[in-house]
Amino acid sequence: MLAVKQLRVTFPVRRGLLRRQVDEKVAVRDLSFTLRRDESLGLVGESGSGKSTTGLAVHRPDLDAAQQEARVIAAMEEVGLAAESRHHRYAAEFSGGQRQRIAIARALVVEPQLIVLDEPTSSLDRSMQKQTLTLLCQLQQHQLTYIFISHNLQVVRALCHQLIALRQGEVLEQGGCAPQWPLNVSAIATP
Repeated sequence: MLAVKQLRVTFPVRRGLLRRQVDEKVAVRDLSFTLRRDESLGLVGESGSGKSTTGLAVHRPDLDAAQQEARVIAAMEEVGLAAESRHHRYAAEFSGGQRQRIAIARALVVEPQLIVLDEPTSSLDRSMQKQTLTLLCQLQQHQLTYIFISHNLQVVRALCHQLIALRQGEVLEQGGCAPQWPLNVSAIATP
């Protein structure tokens, strides 16, 4: 499904009046992994460790505008939202949990094989975290593959087949972990 070999992501360091490149900052250094269809990979690490940069580097969606409306309706229903609400409400009128489901529905519209989930439970209370994670687990029945980016190691261990821990763009640890469903609410308690 997805094989990443020695991924390296750099950003230019610019200085001076003309903003010339004087160096480069390595955000991700030599990251390799293989992810099979309907498996999940968890990327964990402190802020600035390269998690989101890795997710952006491997995720490139391709929209099909002709079928967009039908896909939007199907995706909203799939995540438990009324399709009619897409025309009559502003984003601020949705709860945090509904906004997370909308974000997941937006990802499903393109009928992906791979979804990059960058902190999908970060601003939710425990019950909404559990609902969101349960939804993600159910959606994997469609043979979706996830890259799950989080600071919460317990959530990643509960959901993912593989785990990579990063620090300053380098792999600290890499290995397998067995998903543990159904997820116990206490497992997603944040410190």
